Amino acid sequence: MARTPDHCAKTECSIPNSFSMNDPRDITYNETQTFARNRFLLTIIVCESVILTMILGAFAIKYAGQQQHQLTIAWVICVLVMPTLILNIRQRTQIAGHTLRVWFPPFPRWKIDLTTIKHAEQRKLSPIGDLGGWGYKITRKHGHVMNTHGDQFIVITLANDKKRTIGTQRPEELLTAIRVLAELPPDESELSTLQGATTRVEDAQ
Repeated sequence: MARTPDHCAKTECSIPNSFSMNDPRDITYNETQTFARNRFLLTIIVCESVILTMILGAFAIKYAGQQQHQLTIAWVICVLVMPTLILNIRQRTQIAGHTLRVWFPPFPRWKIDLTTIKHAEQRKLSPIGDLGGWGYKITRKHGHVMNTHGDQFIVITLANDKKRTIGTQRPEELLTAIRVLAELPPDESELSTLQGATTRVEDAQ
């Protein structure tokens, strides 16, 4: 049975209704993300599509009647097929039982036993400035990273000190699920916040 972190005993913790504190096997987290909501990437794809269309169109006019079939195939692949494939790549994050799984095809799936996690925290990171872009990344500071869009991440430190960084649109929910199942203690920052709130209540009384 997963125990409630100490700070949850003193304050109200936001744990989704789908999480059963009595039976860890019932705790399930599912999130699917795609590049389709990445505005920066969408802008790049649109600009690239316009430029390629202009270039291929110029070639089609210059070589009218020649190589039209090849130019059409090149346009379809570069402007329609490739962007569609990229935008439909899915990152899926799932917690079932005491296992965290993250998929990001065509890369290998992460399968992490929650009992091997010694620390987890929510971080706001710049995908370009801190991670060098989107997708699957291997960084020195944040370890292996998976993300499609947004700047919210859960950084996990494993028992062997290796890190895994997961992009998410529901950071509080994911972090809560990991901490409850991994039975992680509260961060020092959370303890400071809690102590400050307790002091203010005592002063008010």
